[in-house]
Amino acid sequence: MQGLETNEARLPVVVIDAMNLAYWCGAPPSLRIALSVAAALRARGQTLRLFFDANAAYVFPEQERALYAGLLAQCDFVTQAPSGSDADPLLLRYARDCNGVIISRDHYKDHRKRFRRLIKAPGRRVQGFVQEDVVTIEALGLHAPLLGVAQLAHAYGLRLTAKCQPPLTASAAAAADAEAGAASTAGDTGGGVGGAVSGVTETAEATGSGADTGAAAADTGAT
Repeated sequence: MQGLETNEARLPVVVIDAMNLAYWCGAPPSLRIALSVAAALRARGQTLRLFFDANAAYVFPEQERALYAGLLAQCDFVTQAPSGSDADPLLLRYARDCNGVIISRDHYKDHRKRFRRLIKAPGRRVQGFVQEDVVTIEALGLHAPLLGVAQLAHAYGLRLTAKCQPPLTASAAAAADAEAGAASTAGDTGGGVGGAVSGVTETAEATGSGADTGAAAADTGAT
């Protein structure tokens, strides 16, 4: 594809293997890498789609989970694989059908029989790296700053509220109960104005308008 030879050229569609990019800095995985890349590409006017495994909400650190839930609920260029499955076959089929370029370090060895032509085609899969908080993808002429959670929420116009939070894991729920109990005890003994403290709810909010709802099925929606 000739577009890859031109710095900052716009491609037909960029398909981002978000779960692969999540590990470009090692463990634990981070949603920030894929979203920072996508934000930089969208700023160019690039059409793209991000793909996530079914268990993505529980893979990312807790401080990123509200961001992920908000992304699924409010953005129409995100696809999450059905329950119990990974996103690889979905994103490969999508990239094949839309003549897209995949961003990933994965060689997709388990899918070579079905998608051999796509996987072997020069320029159809590009990769990159993260260094000093900058994500670089040389083939696309991309050098994207690694943004924080609040910056990403603002970039995507996401409103992150308690409703965006995925269900708590058992350990997180226990920690939340312990914190609430400690707060209640402090309220009963401290004699503060307004009586006992029953709990604290924090809402992180980003300015900007929300995008349309959707985690579209991979076979149906291209943006």
